[in-house]
Amino acid sequence: MGKYCKHPYKLLSSKIGGRTALHNSSIWKRNPVEIDGMRDCASVILGFGGLEITVSTETCDSIAEAIEIYRPESEAALLAVRGSDQRLTIAGLLVGAEYSAAPDPYEFVEEQLANLGLDIPFIEAMRARGVSIGPDDPIDILQQTNFDDKQLVPFLSRAGRQKCRIDVKGEVAGSGCLVGPSLVLTAWHVIRSADDGRVQVRFRSSDSLGANALINGSIIDALTSQCTPEELDGKPPTDDAGYDGFNDVAVIRLDSAVGTRVGFLDLPSPDHMLRTNDDVCLMHFPNGGDEGVTFSRVRKIRRITKRWKYRPGAMPGSSGGPCVNTKYVLAGIHQGAWGREKRLVPTRLFLEQLATAVANDKVPPTPWSLNDSLDGQLVLGRDLLFEALASANRPGSRTRGIRIKRTNLSSETGLNFSLDAVTAVLAREPKRNVTVRISFEGRDEAIFPLIVRGLASAGHDVTPPLGRPGADHVDTTLEASVNEAARMLVANIESLSDNGGRRIWFLFENAPGGIRDVVRYQFEAFFAAVVNQPNLRIIIAGFETISTPVPEENTARYIESGPVHVVVDYMGEFTKSDIVTLFRRAGEALRLERAPGWTEDEAGDAVRGLTETNGRYDLRVIETVIDRVRARLRQLAPTETAS
Repeated sequence: MGKYCKHPYKLLSSKIGGRTALHNSSIWKRNPVEIDGMRDCASVILGFGGLEITVSTETCDSIAEAIEIYRPESEAALLAVRGSDQRLTIAGLLVGAEYSAAPDPYEFVEEQLANLGLDIPFIEAMRARGVSIGPDDPIDILQQTNFDDKQLVPFLSRAGRQKCRIDVKGEVAGSGCLVGPSLVLTAWHVIRSADDGRVQVRFRSSDSLGANALINGSIIDALTSQCTPEELDGKPPTDDAGYDGFNDVAVIRLDSAVGTRVGFLDLPSPDHMLRTNDDVCLMHFPNGGDEGVTFSRVRKIRRITKRWKYRPGAMPGSSGGPCVNTKYVLAGIHQGAWGREKRLVPTRLFLEQLATAVANDKVPPTPWSLNDSLDGQLVLGRDLLFEALASANRPGSRTRGIRIKRTNLSSETGLNFSLDAVTAVLAREPKRNVTVRISFEGRDEAIFPLIVRGLASAGHDVTPPLGRPGADHVDTTLEASVNEAARMLVANIESLSDNGGRRIWFLFENAPGGIRDVVRYQFEAFFAAVVNQPNLRIIIAGFETISTPVPEENTARYIESGPVHVVVDYMGEFTKSDIVTLFRRAGEALRLERAPGWTEDEAGDAVRGLTETNGRYDLRVIETVIDRVRARLRQLAPTETAS
């Protein structure tokens, strides 16, 4: 198979005696290189001394292919770039390949040239002789094979947070990475023994996740594609047809939206294609250990485009790890090793489905400031609240509400701020979200009229319920009356949702003086009615004595089946890792350019001199920390950005 380029010298072929011969116009008088089975290519037919001459419009994919097809040009090119080593010839390298028992002698030669740093000079020398290899533009070659050092350092910092280890049945199975707030990408063969569809995903514990770095997850069946049976047997197919429908990929949905804290990898554009000599960085857990990343260069496999080979420092446990190219986007996932050859699966095979899943997984970004500036209230340690909010806001979610509870019932710190933060996030989609905030002015105030007035303030009129909400005692008749009134009211409110086009949120402020039993009973009846409606949500700050009518969860799991539930977010303490996260988010928003590890250093300064217990700080010092963080960010941020 040959590929040819007309620039800068015309590549000419002639049909002589039924055989195809190629000539370079710069060396026209030399003997032609005979090529059998030259594949069809777009060409221009010229008249030249009775010969049919074609000018090709294609290039060789790799150095190996060019050497096999254009031996004389290859020898001349190496002679031009080899320097003082007169023994270095293509013929000699091919002899070395034979002695080394290399599976492909021409790829052995290509590898030796790369090891000597002669690959790019050789490509340029071949181009001068009319043979183009890979990209035509030398700048494109550099971009294909070089990682921008200014971007590499922050990327490596992110990579440590975004890569993960996949455990199945308590054993290390492979590697993966975050590709969305709650989505992890890995290889199918990594998770194939998970009979119940559940796996554990372990992230680096020293970063924004604190010590809670082990997250459960569920395999998304619709996004899995097996590897070929032959690959499992160690004998992969030898042509593309054998890989049709077998992409060896799986996607896991985490019980917690970890990606909102640590970020996730970018996907490539729809037209992205791997090319021979693309450099990639493999993010993985070799032998289950967090041993950093490894770099390698990919090469095409003969007659195959659905798998690519490369030679990273991969080990058992690396399978499923992401391969990131010099554009810092996902180029593929590591599959495994067959003999000396290691392979990856290119992203393009599953990109369309994956991109759709990621788009559906997107959630409103967790705010670092309620008004996105240093003048607003800074948000510290409330990730679970926003993860729960995102879960409750997804179509079909079984998360129907959030309870914000205090570990210290005598403190009101943070309760109203929590509702302020929720209101700010929901306000980003005003056409979809209707927010009704309810506050109690006295212990005896009936809840149903408060709800009706709150809806009216939001621009929605609803019929008030009948019943006896002002009774002083609870009896069987009153119980039935209140429950019926709550059901009627909630049904009327659900009708305002425009069949799912609108979601109505009820935010209840804590009543410091408490509420009477009869009002509490109305509250519980309304709570029970709301959580059973598909488009109504409830968030309660405080009110710890109010009973919850459905199960409570301590993680924001996104599930579309099973019983409805509410997520409980306990307030009372925060950690240094929470401060690290705040600095990171603020730094990204304010476009601060700092050295790696700066967030950890700044977080240490923010808590200097403050008392902690087992790494946790009481909410009583949160204002001190917030003031320190704000002051430091003002020092670091450019004036025009900070303002």
